[in-house]
Amino acid sequence: MRIKKFVIGMVGTNCYVVYNENTKECFVVDPAAPSAPLVEFIRTEGLQLQGILLTHGHFDHIMGIDTLRREWSVPVYASALEQKVLTDANVNLSVAYGAGYVFADAKFLEDGASLALAGYQIRMISTPGHTAGGCCYYIEEEKVLFSGDTLFAGSVGRTDFPTGSMSTLVRSVKERLLSLPEDTQVYPGHMEATTIGLKRRIIVFIRKRKRNMMIQISSKDTLYMYNLYHIVKAFFPNEEISQNLDEKQESLVSVKLEENSCFYVPVSEIADCPDRQDGKKKVTKLVYDWLSKVTGRILAWGMLTGVRPTKLAMQKLEAGMSRKEVCTF
Repeated sequence: MRIKKFVIGMVGTNCYVVYNENTKECFVVDPAAPSAPLVEFIRTEGLQLQGILLTHGHFDHIMGIDTLRREWSVPVYASALEQKVLTDANVNLSVAYGAGYVFADAKFLEDGASLALAGYQIRMISTPGHTAGGCCYYIEEEKVLFSGDTLFAGSVGRTDFPTGSMSTLVRSVKERLLSLPEDTQVYPGHMEATTIGLKRRIIVFIRKRKRNMMIQISSKDTLYMYNLYHIVKAFFPNEEISQNLDEKQESLVSVKLEENSCFYVPVSEIADCPDRQDGKKKVTKLVYDWLSKVTGRILAWGMLTGVRPTKLAMQKLEAGMSRKEVCTF
């Protein structure tokens, strides 16, 4: 078995192409968004796509379905408990990031259902909690688990979205996943792979969920770090913020809050900006809009930039703007 990971979409979702080198058959797990590199990889490797597996129905795991199905007419599988999330744009959160997206053509599976794809037997394990119909896909012969947003490296998924429940998620992880072999490789919906063998860390996380987890921010360019830090600090004044500058990272900037809530700004977002300062402003606005949605708060301009509104107005007047123009600026 070979597994190729693509990090795609606005929140950096792990999308996996799982393929059999002998048969050249494959399946895809959680197509987060349209991805030309993913499609090109399947073509270049001469693979035959047999199906799409969804671990749950959130927008950042499903919005690439149509792109794949235009190329390959294949079935899409999901838990039978996830129909509401998949078919309601408010519940799957897609309306918060665009026009809204729903998918109503899934083949729904019951807990324990077995699929044969790419020459592998795949068992669906129902793990509700992150969403009502969250699930994992387990390939016993390969000791591989695709956990979606149920289980991460040393933590579990967040549960503050519609149909989520922390108590249900904890029960799912403890009763359905931690009993798997310790050397089972876990491929989550975000961040790096882990193993079931790290369950001690997971149990500690479950028992002692930190109230103030350190927020992590990262930037590809020093240009964005100052604004990135201060805008996050404005929303979370009592939290510690870890800063990282990494010129090799794929995204322009990233923000990781507690419970693995992540936001990424891809480099392509500033491709149409005439200069670096305009790009900086756009990145700041994108981060602000996401933090505002996550927290439900709208902050004053001066809190975010350190520039008093009166000072900004005076600068415009001195530059020759009329009072009327300043009032509508």
